[in-house]
Amino acid sequence: MARTRRKRSRSGYYHVILRGINRQEIFLDDEDRMKMLKCMRRFREETGTVICAYCLMDNHIHLLLHNEEGPDVFIKKIASSYVYHFNHKYDRVGHLFQDRYKSEPVEDDRYLIAVFRYILQNPWKAGICRPNEYKWNSWSSVEGEKTICDIKAVIAVAKDLGVLRDFVFEDNQDEFLEENKRYMLSEAEALQKTIRLTGGDNPMKISQYSKEKREEILFKMKKTGMSIRQISRITGINRNTVQRASESRGQVP
Repeated sequence: MARTRRKRSRSGYYHVILRGINRQEIFLDDEDRMKMLKCMRRFREETGTVICAYCLMDNHIHLLLHNEEGPDVFIKKIASSYVYHFNHKYDRVGHLFQDRYKSEPVEDDRYLIAVFRYILQNPWKAGICRPNEYKWNSWSSVEGEKTICDIKAVIAVAKDLGVLRDFVFEDNQDEFLEENKRYMLSEAEALQKTIRLTGGDNPMKISQYSKEKREEILFKMKKTGMSIRQISRITGINRNTVQRASESRGQVP
Protein backbone atom coordinates (compact mmCIF):
# COMPACT_ATOMS: atom_id res chain seq x y z
CA MET A 1 0.00 0.00 0.00
CA ALA A 2 1.36 3.40 -0.98
CA ARG A 3 2.35 5.72 1.83
CA THR A 4 0.32 8.84 2.48
CA ARG A 5 2.09 11.86 1.08
CA ARG A 6 3.38 14.23 3.74
CA LYS A 7 1.61 17.54 4.16
CA ARG A 8 3.71 20.42 2.85
CA SER A 9 3.99 23.51 5.04
CA ARG A 10 3.28 26.84 3.39
CA SER A 11 5.35 28.54 6.10
CA GLY A 12 8.30 26.13 5.91
CA TYR A 13 7.96 25.23 9.61
CA TYR A 14 7.55 21.64 10.78
CA HIS A 15 7.18 19.77 14.04
CA VAL A 16 9.03 16.46 13.74
CA ILE A 17 9.28 13.37 15.94
CA LEU A 18 11.98 10.79 15.29
CA ARG A 19 11.34 7.70 17.41
CA GLY A 20 13.28 4.51 18.16
CA ILE A 21 11.98 1.37 16.48
CA ASN A 22 9.51 -0.40 18.77
CA ARG A 23 9.99 2.61 21.07
CA GLN A 24 13.44 1.33 22.10
CA GLU A 25 15.97 3.71 23.63
CA ILE A 26 18.12 5.57 21.12
CA PHE A 27 20.36 7.29 23.68
CA LEU A 28 22.16 5.12 26.21
CA ASP A 29 24.53 7.76 27.57
CA ASP A 30 25.50 11.41 27.25
CA GLU A 31 28.06 10.65 24.55
CA ASP A 32 25.20 9.44 22.36
CA ARG A 33 23.25 12.63 22.94
CA MET A 34 26.29 14.76 22.13
CA LYS A 35 26.73 12.82 18.90
CA MET A 36 23.16 13.56 17.87
CA LEU A 37 23.65 17.28 18.56
CA LYS A 38 26.83 17.22 16.45
CA CYS A 39 24.89 15.58 13.60
CA MET A 40 22.19 18.23 13.88
CA ARG A 41 24.77 21.03 13.85
CA ARG A 42 26.55 19.62 10.83
CA PHE A 43 23.53 18.88 8.68
CA ARG A 44 21.52 22.02 9.48
CA GLU A 45 24.14 24.00 7.54
CA GLU A 46 24.48 21.45 4.77
CA THR A 47 20.73 21.28 4.16
CA GLY A 48 19.79 24.89 4.88
CA THR A 49 17.66 23.88 7.85
CA VAL A 50 16.89 26.19 10.77
CA ILE A 51 16.47 24.41 14.12
CA CYS A 52 14.08 26.38 16.32
CA ALA A 53 13.80 23.91 19.20
CA TYR A 54 14.78 20.39 20.14
CA CYS A 55 14.37 17.89 22.95
CA LEU A 56 16.25 14.60 23.17
CA MET A 57 14.30 12.05 25.20
CA ASP A 58 15.49 8.49 25.84
CA ASN A 59 13.62 6.92 22.95
CA HIS A 60 12.62 9.82 20.73
CA ILE A 61 13.50 13.31 19.54
CA HIS A 62 11.27 16.36 19.12
CA LEU A 63 12.30 19.04 16.63
CA LEU A 64 10.85 22.33 15.45
CA LEU A 65 12.44 23.01 12.06
CA HIS A 66 12.26 25.48 9.20
CA ASN A 67 13.13 24.41 5.68
CA GLU A 68 11.25 25.59 2.60
CA GLU A 69 11.90 22.23 0.92
CA GLY A 70 10.70 20.25 3.91
CA PRO A 71 12.58 18.32 6.64
CA ASP A 72 13.09 15.05 4.77
CA VAL A 73 16.73 15.45 3.69
CA PHE A 74 17.82 16.83 7.08
CA ILE A 75 16.13 14.00 9.00
CA LYS A 76 17.54 11.30 6.74
CA LYS A 77 21.06 12.66 7.10
CA ILE A 78 21.05 12.99 10.89
CA ALA A 79 19.38 9.60 11.27
CA SER A 80 21.80 7.70 9.02
CA SER A 81 24.85 9.38 10.56
CA TYR A 82 23.67 8.69 14.10
CA VAL A 83 22.73 5.06 13.38
CA TYR A 84 26.24 4.45 12.05
CA HIS A 85 27.65 5.78 15.34
CA PHE A 86 25.20 3.82 17.50
CA ASN A 87 25.62 0.50 15.70
CA HIS A 88 29.39 0.76 15.69
CA LYS A 89 29.57 1.74 19.36
CA TYR A 90 27.24 -1.00 20.60
CA ASP A 91 28.28 -3.68 18.09
CA ARG A 92 24.84 -4.04 16.60
CA VAL A 93 23.28 -4.11 13.13
CA GLY A 94 19.93 -3.13 11.71
CA HIS A 95 17.44 -0.33 12.09
CA LEU A 96 17.38 1.99 15.08
CA PHE A 97 14.60 4.40 14.12
CA GLN A 98 11.06 3.76 12.98
CA ASP A 99 10.89 3.54 9.20
CA ARG A 100 9.07 6.83 8.91
CA TYR A 101 9.44 9.86 11.11
CA LYS A 102 6.33 11.83 12.07
CA SER A 103 5.89 15.41 10.95
CA GLU A 104 3.22 18.06 10.78
CA PRO A 105 3.23 21.52 9.19
CA VAL A 106 3.16 24.57 11.46
CA GLU A 107 1.20 27.21 9.62
CA ASP A 108 0.48 30.06 12.01
CA ASP A 109 2.09 32.05 14.82
CA ARG A 110 -0.12 30.63 17.55
CA TYR A 111 0.75 27.09 16.58
CA LEU A 112 4.45 27.92 16.20
CA ILE A 113 4.84 29.23 19.73
CA ALA A 114 2.64 26.49 21.21
CA VAL A 115 4.73 23.74 19.57
CA PHE A 116 7.89 25.49 20.77
CA ARG A 117 6.57 25.34 24.34
CA TYR A 118 5.38 21.76 23.94
CA ILE A 119 8.83 20.58 22.87
CA LEU A 120 10.61 22.29 25.77
CA GLN A 121 8.00 21.02 28.22
CA ASN A 122 8.35 17.38 27.11
CA PRO A 123 10.50 16.33 30.12
CA TRP A 124 8.17 18.23 32.45
CA LYS A 125 5.07 16.46 31.15
CA ALA A 126 6.94 13.17 31.38
CA GLY A 127 7.51 13.83 35.09
CA ILE A 128 11.29 14.24 34.79
CA CYS A 129 12.00 17.89 35.53
CA ARG A 130 11.15 21.46 34.53
CA PRO A 131 12.24 22.73 31.09
CA ASN A 132 15.11 24.82 32.48
CA GLU A 133 16.47 21.85 34.46
CA TYR A 134 16.69 19.44 31.53
CA LYS A 135 20.14 19.13 30.02
CA TRP A 136 19.12 17.85 26.60
CA ASN A 137 16.61 20.36 25.31
CA SER A 138 17.15 23.79 23.78
CA TRP A 139 16.19 25.80 26.85
CA SER A 140 19.55 27.61 26.86
CA SER A 141 18.53 29.39 23.65
CA VAL A 142 15.67 30.96 25.62
CA GLU A 143 18.26 32.18 28.11
CA GLY A 144 19.99 33.99 25.26
CA GLU A 145 22.92 31.59 24.91
CA LYS A 146 24.38 30.72 21.53
CA THR A 147 23.24 27.25 20.50
CA ILE A 148 22.43 25.28 17.36
CA CYS A 149 19.00 26.91 17.48
CA ASP A 150 17.73 30.10 15.92
CA ILE A 151 14.67 31.32 17.81
CA LYS A 152 14.29 34.80 16.30
CA ALA A 153 10.97 33.88 14.69
CA VAL A 154 9.59 32.55 17.98
CA ILE A 155 10.75 35.63 19.91
CA ALA A 156 9.05 37.80 17.29
CA VAL A 157 5.75 36.05 17.99
CA ALA A 158 6.19 36.43 21.77
CA LYS A 159 7.33 40.08 21.27
CA ASP A 160 9.97 39.73 24.01
CA LEU A 161 12.40 37.09 25.30
CA GLY A 162 11.16 37.51 28.87
CA VAL A 163 7.57 36.97 27.72
CA LEU A 164 8.71 33.84 25.88
CA ARG A 165 10.34 32.44 29.03
CA ASP A 166 7.14 32.99 31.01
CA PHE A 167 5.10 31.41 28.23
CA VAL A 168 7.22 28.24 28.28
CA PHE A 169 6.36 27.75 31.97
CA GLU A 170 2.61 28.29 31.54
CA ASP A 171 0.47 25.28 32.44
CA ASN A 172 -1.46 23.97 29.42
CA GLN A 173 -3.23 20.94 28.04
CA ASP A 174 -1.80 21.08 24.51
CA GLU A 175 -1.10 17.83 22.66
CA PHE A 176 0.62 17.71 19.29
CA LEU A 177 1.32 15.09 16.65
CA GLU A 178 1.64 12.06 18.97
CA GLU A 179 -2.08 12.10 19.62
CA ASN A 180 -2.96 13.36 16.11
CA LYS A 181 -4.72 16.35 17.64
CA ARG A 182 -3.68 19.98 17.87
CA TYR A 183 -5.58 20.69 21.06
CA MET A 184 -7.28 18.40 23.51
CA LEU A 185 -10.82 18.65 24.75
CA SER A 186 -11.08 20.73 27.88
CA GLU A 187 -11.06 18.78 31.13
CA ALA A 188 -14.72 19.66 31.71
CA GLU A 189 -15.73 18.42 28.23
CA ALA A 190 -13.72 15.23 28.62
CA LEU A 191 -15.22 14.56 32.06
CA GLN A 192 -18.78 15.06 30.80
CA LYS A 193 -18.20 12.72 27.86
CA THR A 194 -16.71 10.08 30.14
CA ILE A 195 -19.63 10.23 32.56
CA ARG A 196 -22.03 9.77 29.65
CA LEU A 197 -20.04 6.77 28.39
CA THR A 198 -20.20 5.11 31.82
CA GLY A 199 -23.90 5.79 32.25
CA GLY A 200 -23.30 8.23 35.09
CA ASP A 201 -20.46 6.54 36.98
CA ASN A 202 -17.53 8.35 38.52
CA PRO A 203 -14.68 7.94 35.97
CA MET A 204 -12.40 6.69 38.74
CA LYS A 205 -14.60 3.59 38.99
CA ILE A 206 -13.63 2.51 35.44
CA SER A 207 -10.52 0.81 36.82
CA GLN A 208 -12.82 -1.51 38.80
CA TYR A 209 -14.79 -2.65 35.74
CA SER A 210 -14.25 -6.06 34.18
CA LYS A 211 -11.32 -6.10 31.73
CA GLU A 212 -13.62 -6.27 28.70
CA LYS A 213 -15.87 -3.44 29.86
CA ARG A 214 -12.92 -1.30 30.95
CA GLU A 215 -11.17 -1.65 27.58
CA GLU A 216 -14.41 -0.86 25.77
CA ILE A 217 -14.87 2.40 27.71
CA LEU A 218 -11.22 3.42 27.31
CA PHE A 219 -11.41 2.79 23.58
CA LYS A 220 -14.58 4.88 23.28
CA MET A 221 -12.96 7.70 25.26
CA LYS A 222 -10.04 7.73 22.82
CA LYS A 223 -12.45 7.77 19.86
CA THR A 224 -14.20 10.88 21.20
CA GLY A 225 -10.95 12.85 20.85
CA MET A 226 -9.33 12.52 24.27
CA SER A 227 -5.57 11.96 24.40
CA ILE A 228 -3.90 9.07 26.21
CA ARG A 229 -2.60 11.45 28.90
CA GLN A 230 -6.03 13.00 29.42
CA ILE A 231 -7.76 9.63 29.75
CA SER A 232 -5.14 8.57 32.27
CA ARG A 233 -5.69 11.71 34.37
CA ILE A 234 -9.48 11.38 34.36
CA THR A 235 -9.62 7.66 35.16
CA GLY A 236 -6.48 7.19 37.25
CA ILE A 237 -5.47 4.32 34.95
CA ASN A 238 -1.84 4.34 33.85
CA ARG A 239 -1.05 5.44 30.30
CA ASN A 240 0.35 2.09 29.16
CA THR A 241 -2.91 0.36 30.04
CA VAL A 242 -4.92 3.04 28.22
CA GLN A 243 -2.66 2.75 25.18
CA ARG A 244 -2.97 -1.03 25.04
CA ALA A 245 -6.75 -0.87 25.39
CA SER A 246 -7.13 1.69 22.59
CA GLU A 247 -4.80 -0.26 20.29
CA SER A 248 -6.29 -3.71 20.93
CA ARG A 249 -9.85 -2.49 20.49
CA GLY A 250 -8.80 -0.58 17.39
CA GLN A 251 -7.82 -3.88 15.77
CA VAL A 252 -11.26 -5.39 16.24
CA PRO A 253 -13.26 -5.31 12.95
